Amino acid sequence: MGDSKTIINKCKTEARDKSVLGAIMDDIQNNKTRFQKIVFRFIQRTENAKTHNLEKEALRKGEGSYLVGETREELNLGGR
Repeated sequence: MGDSKTIINKCKTEARDKSVLGAIMDDIQNNKTRFQKIVFRFIQRTENAKTHNLEKEALRKGEGSYLVGETREELNLGGR
């Protein structure tokens, strides 16, 4: 799920992306085959607020990713 219609639509297509996101989209396309089933779905930013805040916090800290299943509370980010 994501709140960028452009990215979600690019994930759904097999066409090669020639934008500045091309390398990232190539990675997504190449990794789709690792899953038995994968669905890309657009959601409104208001529905995606927790994830959006985690992403902003990771960028602020210079971190590349979080482990699957972690929550803001587990990461001690809840009150920021």
